[in-house]
Amino acid sequence: VCLALPAQADEVAAIWAKSCARCHRDVEKVRAGVPGADAAARADWLRAFLPGHHARDAAAVAALSDWLAAR
Repeated sequence: VCLALPAQADEVAAIWAKSCARCHRDVEKVRAGVPGADAAARADWLRAFLPGHHARDAAAVAALSDWLAAR
């Protein structure tokens, strides 16, 4: 579950725009492709996947994982 406040969600969206959107333009398409039965499982999968997929900053990985997992 993403507990981000609206301002925090805007900050994560900015991370997405800067770091991900060049290759992954449609965030909803990416969200739909993340495996997991619930938000916690999707966030766990993303936390394991993102460090090997151009996201090296731990804080960005955590924020993006929660943000993408909440759908």
